[in-house]
Amino acid sequence: MHEDCDLPPQGHTNWFFTAANAVYSSAAIVADGTLYIGSDDGRIYALNPVNGQKIWEFYESWSPPQNFRSAPTVGADGTIYARRANGYLYAINWDGTLKWKTSISYDSWPSPALGRDGTIYVPGLTQLYAISPQNGTILWNFPTGNTIYSSPAIGADGTIYFGGMDTKLYAVDPATHLSKAGWPKTLGGYVASSPAIGSDGAIYVGCYDGKLYAYNANGTAKWSPIQLAGAVDSSPAIGPDGTIYVGSQPYELYAINPTTGQVNWTYMTSTFVTSSFIRSTPAVAADGTIYMGGDEGRIHAILPNGMIKPGGWPRYVGGVVFSSPTIGRDGTIYFGTGNSKVYGFSGVSGLARSAWPMFRREPRHFANLASISLHSAVRWPAGVFPATTTPSPFQFSITASPSVSAVSLDGSSDCVGWSSLGSVALPGGTTNYVDRVLMDQRFYRVSVTTSSYRSLNPFGYITRLLTPGSSLIANPLYGTNNNVRTLFSGSPNGTIIRKVNETSGVDEQATFSNDAWSGPDFTLRPGEAAIFSNPGSASLKVTFIGEVLQGNLVNRIPIGSFRRSSMVPQAGRLQTDLQFPVGTDTFSVWSLNSLGTWDSFSFDPDAGGWAPVQPSFGFAYGFQVDNPTVVKEWVRNFSVW
Repeated sequence: MHEDCDLPPQGHTNWFFTAANAVYSSAAIVADGTLYIGSDDGRIYALNPVNGQKIWEFYESWSPPQNFRSAPTVGADGTIYARRANGYLYAINWDGTLKWKTSISYDSWPSPALGRDGTIYVPGLTQLYAISPQNGTILWNFPTGNTIYSSPAIGADGTIYFGGMDTKLYAVDPATHLSKAGWPKTLGGYVASSPAIGSDGAIYVGCYDGKLYAYNANGTAKWSPIQLAGAVDSSPAIGPDGTIYVGSQPYELYAINPTTGQVNWTYMTSTFVTSSFIRSTPAVAADGTIYMGGDEGRIHAILPNGMIKPGGWPRYVGGVVFSSPTIGRDGTIYFGTGNSKVYGFSGVSGLARSAWPMFRREPRHFANLASISLHSAVRWPAGVFPATTTPSPFQFSITASPSVSAVSLDGSSDCVGWSSLGSVALPGGTTNYVDRVLMDQRFYRVSVTTSSYRSLNPFGYITRLLTPGSSLIANPLYGTNNNVRTLFSGSPNGTIIRKVNETSGVDEQATFSNDAWSGPDFTLRPGEAAIFSNPGSASLKVTFIGEVLQGNLVNRIPIGSFRRSSMVPQAGRLQTDLQFPVGTDTFSVWSLNSLGTWDSFSFDPDAGGWAPVQPSFGFAYGFQVDNPTVVKEWVRNFSVW
């Protein structure tokens, strides 16, 4: 592991992580910045975006070893989906444990895409599969005439586009499971490139005949195919102005006018290595910089005019770069190499706001054109503050891609009952919304009333009271940083936060004293709980901000004593309202009351259930479970729609 602590110039190596074999996969990134990436060593790694340290690795022994080369996709509930060369699609929980796996036949290059309802679309060897995110059940399949290496892309209306080695480009209707009218299209060679979709619905894809093709959604040609230098493995990306960027063999990147199909310029990744292919898909930053890897072992940064970006680019990294760069919110560029490295390079600009700026479109790799995101929220004061302080109005950003002129905004205090907050204009496809109604918690979702276009990530805030003494605290929202030092910034001297390390079984302790934190900077994520000790005589408050998780949420409770909370931001009775699984065994639940003392609740099915009463919990409250005999899985199949 290599790490530099000073603020680096753009293009500097912030860190690198070394896997046990080549890394051809492309990184997926979630809201808190954690990146997930596969390797030829048969592992999926979760890495810290700040220093590249391994958070966990997922590995299932297989003989002979089988790689993870496809790009992982992360669902709205945090589940990581990854295709492996042993013929299975894996669903991995965000703690690195296996959720399920489903056999879909061999090979591992194509990556999954996600429909609006969470359905997973992923190629097998010669078929496209639709798979349930809940348990991996195959819902239906669409057969083709040969092997599929192309990863599917989903249009605004839900149509699934992908290519095949039978020389065809397909468009599949998810409702009928059949080809759309006017499709498939027969191209002049193998189609291993993955489609990119423009804001006008046009589909762009490369082909082994050395051409870039463009089709309208109805199957008609947008313009005549463009002859490039050689076969196209790279997938197209689209810049903020609509320019299409695509690489070809042997070593050229093209910038193409989306209206006319004319080549604006070409960039050569090498002038001396005749075998230098471009398999990496470009990623376009908000400042227009195009990042791309090459087989010659370099990562390139190209200006929108086709010139090399100043500052020492391209950067030599030693191994072939099949991996397509992923750009984080802070501009960091992440990619893997053939010499077993994952790099984090510094940048100054986040991902471009365009229809398809990178491989799989956006950092979670949904590969779905229709998305409205809620993000970049602000509420003062952040973190912990005196209970007598009146917080500021809540502000957040709404971004629609492709752009729409307005959206309908709904609000809720419990994620069950929703009321309209009116229509919100989106000039240029984005706006900042300020909610001046002050509440202890509020959640938001947006939609376009004339279509099924809606936000994939409902968003919100929760403000929780912290009385003097100890409280069991939970964070039910998935934020951009779920570490305790960030969540509880502003804590007074003497604050102690304790959370059980479930690997060692030991309580870890973070302490704030002498105006500085000591101890581990552990996370507090939805479903977890920690003890917060308020050292003063006055009550405090803390505000949590982030996404509301949806989908098949599983909170595992092993045998023993563990702290838990609801993964859904709701309050109520533990079993009746929050759907905690009681089963047929006896167990106990403990909560900390406002006096900082423990209240005990026991469940005994032979004695009629709960005693003295069924426990109830408010928003952002945790509890302790003494679970003596049977592992429990607290499952919520949750959606705000």
